[in-house]
Amino acid sequence: MTLPNVYAHVNGKGEDILPPGEDLDSTPYDLTWSLELDREVTNRLTARVSYLGSQTTNLFLVTPQHDPAGNPVLQMSNTGGSHYEEFETTARFHTGKFFDLNFSYVHSLARGDLNVLSEVYVPFEKPVIRPNFISTLNADVPERFVTWGETKLPWKITASPVLDVHTGFPYSAIDELQNYVGQPNSLRFPTFVSLDLKLSKDFRIPFLPWVRNHTVRGAIGVYNLTNHLNPRDVYNNVTSPYFGDFAGPQHRTYEPFVDLVY
Repeated sequence: MTLPNVYAHVNGKGEDILPPGEDLDSTPYDLTWSLELDREVTNRLTARVSYLGSQTTNLFLVTPQHDPAGNPVLQMSNTGGSHYEEFETTARFHTGKFFDLNFSYVHSLARGDLNVLSEVYVPFEKPVIRPNFISTLNADVPERFVTWGETKLPWKITASPVLDVHTGFPYSAIDELQNYVGQPNSLRFPTFVSLDLKLSKDFRIPFLPWVRNHTVRGAIGVYNLTNHLNPRDVYNNVTSPYFGDFAGPQHRTYEPFVDLVY
């Protein structure tokens, strides 16, 4: 079945199906506000508490629909929306030029329409466009703890570790026809845990004229140092014998860096 594309403009008077070639004449709007309180507890400890809220309206939705005559169509309309809020607490310990450590905890909520234009067509068009639902968004992470710091090691090496622990991303169960089974995004990946480390050292290269007056910073980054199982895919088809099994783990990786410090 071929679904013709139609454009619908929704306002206070109802829904109007626009003829081909006519602009929707609608712009998405976003209202974001934040409140932050910083307090220097001691000369080595600083605390921060913050809240951020964001409300987006008039997002473009793409959904299979029926036009007023009862014919199936693929409709884009300006009825989408999303809501995001987060509460963050951060503490920073500073002991001079040799050690700096930060702790941050974020509690957040992200909900909205699932069939917004950016999710259906970007970066690739989805092979199956399901009916729209208002649910937990794909990037929702209710609980996240991050600690990062910087310390000086012998031979003028700087170590910068980062520990990131957060709730697994949501995913949906589907059937053999790719329809949702139950509430979309009601299931989750396992808790994500990654310990990353970057070791850097500054040096000079006097025999190269174009860099002899500048500092060169070489570094090596190690991601997922503990090789923790952080899967990136899941068997989400309820008819599969592997339903609920996770796949595509993120293994330990290494990355070199060379920067020119002016």
